[in-house]
Amino acid sequence: MRRNPVKRRLVILASVMALFCTGSISARLAWLQIHRHDQYIQQARNQLQNIRILPPRRGDIHDRHGNELALSVPSEMVIARPHLVADPEDTARLLAPILSQSAGSLEKTLRGERKYVRLLQKATPSQCDRIRTLQKEDRLVGIGFESWRRRIYPHETLAAHVLGFVRNDGDPGGGLESRFNRAIHGTNGRAVQSRDARKDAFDMRVLQPARPGHDLELTLDLTVQHVLEEELAHAIRKARARAGAAVAMDPATGEILAMASWPTFNPNEYSRASEEARRDRVVVSAYEPGSTFKIITAAAALEAGKVRPNEVIHCNYGYINISPGHGIKDHKRFGDLTFTQIIARSSNVGAIKVGLRLDDTYFYNTIRKFGFGEKTGVRLPGEQRGLLSPPARWSKLSKPSISIGQEIRVTPLQMLAAVATVANDGMAMSPWLTRSLRDGETGVITYNQPPDPRFVISSRTARTLTRMLEEVVLSGTGRAAAVPGYQVAGKTGTAQKPDLENRGNGYLKDRHVASFVGYAPSRQPRLAAIFVIDEPRVEAYHGGDVAAPAFGRFMARVLPGLGAEPQPERSDLPQIHINRPAGSGARWASLTGDRVPRVTYGRMADGVMPDLGGHSLREAVAVLTSLGISPALAGQGRVLSQDPPAGSPLPSMEEGCRLWLGRR
Repeated sequence: MRRNPVKRRLVILASVMALFCTGSISARLAWLQIHRHDQYIQQARNQLQNIRILPPRRGDIHDRHGNELALSVPSEMVIARPHLVADPEDTARLLAPILSQSAGSLEKTLRGERKYVRLLQKATPSQCDRIRTLQKEDRLVGIGFESWRRRIYPHETLAAHVLGFVRNDGDPGGGLESRFNRAIHGTNGRAVQSRDARKDAFDMRVLQPARPGHDLELTLDLTVQHVLEEELAHAIRKARARAGAAVAMDPATGEILAMASWPTFNPNEYSRASEEARRDRVVVSAYEPGSTFKIITAAAALEAGKVRPNEVIHCNYGYINISPGHGIKDHKRFGDLTFTQIIARSSNVGAIKVGLRLDDTYFYNTIRKFGFGEKTGVRLPGEQRGLLSPPARWSKLSKPSISIGQEIRVTPLQMLAAVATVANDGMAMSPWLTRSLRDGETGVITYNQPPDPRFVISSRTARTLTRMLEEVVLSGTGRAAAVPGYQVAGKTGTAQKPDLENRGNGYLKDRHVASFVGYAPSRQPRLAAIFVIDEPRVEAYHGGDVAAPAFGRFMARVLPGLGAEPQPERSDLPQIHINRPAGSGARWASLTGDRVPRVTYGRMADGVMPDLGGHSLREAVAVLTSLGISPALAGQGRVLSQDPPAGSPLPSMEEGCRLWLGRR
């Protein structure tokens, strides 16, 4: 029987098509196996494995004595993977009372499309324990924990503007946390985490361990910083002022021992602070220095030989005409005064007459040599250069105005550094804050090298000017800055604020900046400091009324502790009486070296305060943080006493805990 030719052709066609399809599939498989093998293997691994970044331990920040100013402690956050949550409504109902959140908002979050959500950044041990109990009952599928290191500032507002803060996502905000972030942060590690078909992690292998950040040691002194902040806040409250700033530094080394701005903020709760509160006025806010700048005018004139300290100058009974229609008044009608008296009594007319004797270029160059018109190099974010125009842009009013601290803008740190140059026999030491960096892994210490010193004026001029500035405190406008047992040199300043709404043309009659800058002991300076009070709202608003007393109280409290030798009492030295702040208690004791008695307690039980006596600051903060308690600290060293005492019920987060520290 002959075969049907049609069927034969169909069989052949089908065979050819089958061979073609088989060949194509084989070729495709071969191409995938040879050319795309690595790619698909990696995709498979990605489905079963996840590369995790291991954050490093952020380096600690210490003061010059090793006291912790910023440290990182272990903490846990509650997270959710919404795609794994089987019953969002029931899960939200269980979590809401634990997390103190709305069940409705939690349910909305759990029904979202995101694969990873942070439900609570700072979970307390109690909250974690309650969640883990429910997890054991398989009632919180898709809810988990993630470890992280929480940045803690144990002294809260102390040195807040210097330190800055670290956000919950690890990004720094302002201060040294930002400037030294690369060194403090450390190096991230990497790990591979395996997952099962339900996407649950079951194993983790470290590929590269995280490298901890460097510890940063500052020039700050915790005790001096506390006293400076306390006196600045006291002066601002008393003057009902808008804001203020203060700095203290060692004129012989340039080391900044304390730096403060007001208003201030708590870096532990940075999100609650306004931009105004986080503003570091010491380096960011430039102002017209007023009569404190007469120190620079005097230095230039003395150095150039244009005036002698005892030279008598007629002060025109309080008025000098600069140009037709433009004159400058004194705060009093002075007649004949020596140049020393002109500085002591802060005569504008006398200072202008001396300033007019100076060559424009020489005067400008001397001001620049003192560091005005450029940054100090203190390495804080946002530092301003101030404002100093070159002589080519001066008008007929410029030199007279600059002679008395107008038509020039400076920062408090610039002004202090310039006066510290006078205190240091004419040698300028650039201000600096960081002493060293310690490698968190190897322990190797890298010491900071401050800029080289430079001579600005001769030692003879500096010492002559010091004697003149002593008269400001002995018999002039700065008598309230006197310190019992010590000679003080300094200068008051009261400057009207420019009318910025009128493009800086003219001054506001009812708004001032009051300041005092000086150093002590004047013949062997141990400390130089400046207090700047912005817009005091009291009748006695001058620098001698609101800033000089703060300077005097500050120096009286810290000089003995810094090893400044008392000088013989002088009958012409005004005396002031220093009272302990009301309610200061153990804080004052820790600052003055008095012993705070240690109290011992019985055995510790669950739900009660532990006995922290004798523990280091780091240990105490770690324990309290793990209990969800925010500590407030007074003093430095180890824990001497606590409130609530050991054995008491644990306080709420709002109540917190207070620790008194000291040296045994």
